[in-house]
Amino acid sequence: SQALRVQSKTFQVISKVGVNFLYTTEVPIAPLASPSFRTAQFEDRVSPLGETTSNLLSPGEPIFAQDIKNVFPNGRRAKIGILCGVALEILPETLLELRKHVDFLLADVQGMIRTIGPKFEVQLTPISSTPFAELLANIDFLKMNTKEAPYLDVAQPKNSSWALTRGPHGTLLRQPHQSQLIPTPAIQELDATGAGDSFIAGVALGLCEGLSLEAAVLLGNRYGAFAAQFLGVPDFSKINLLP
Repeated sequence: SQALRVQSKTFQVISKVGVNFLYTTEVPIAPLASPSFRTAQFEDRVSPLGETTSNLLSPGEPIFAQDIKNVFPNGRRAKIGILCGVALEILPETLLELRKHVDFLLADVQGMIRTIGPKFEVQLTPISSTPFAELLANIDFLKMNTKEAPYLDVAQPKNSSWALTRGPHGTLLRQPHQSQLIPTPAIQELDATGAGDSFIAGVALGLCEGLSLEAAVLLGNRYGAFAAQFLGVPDFSKINLLP
């Protein structure tokens, strides 16, 4: 929302947080909030070898299809829809409802393949074993990272583009008839949290400006790299929309 706001784009956020949300003053768009909601909260642990494991401390409230309907009254539509879940917030019916109201749908596979184990550990599950496997053709642009890509154990739909983000090694854009590596800027990384969401915001902004998908992904790489240089919510006013 910060990236879109700085560029004066008209948009609507559908998100659910609780009173424990940490960035109320930094994110100017008020999410759906209620005393009964809690912000999804995780605890990350890093091993001596640098491997990170996560545990879910408290789940968030799911986003329901009706939440989507409420912001698209009377046949209202949007040019671009963005579907980004952390874990358990996105339901199959939510995806299908958003698809009805947008011309181009971007999504992050993270919220589709993350599950919670018996000890509340965050796990990845093959998408073939989830209800989202049959819905992938509804997504125009699907983002994944190197840890998630092996769990996309289904054929890529012919009408969809998939983007495999690889940090400093660029993004592999797989389109129906070609694949190409889109470079990313060299940076000094401080915290990669939110870099994936910032990447998707950059792609959306590029498409809004009429860029090709390849050029939009290049912009997404710039936004993701920019976000990785900061702790917390980055100040996107300090990045130019176009190079």
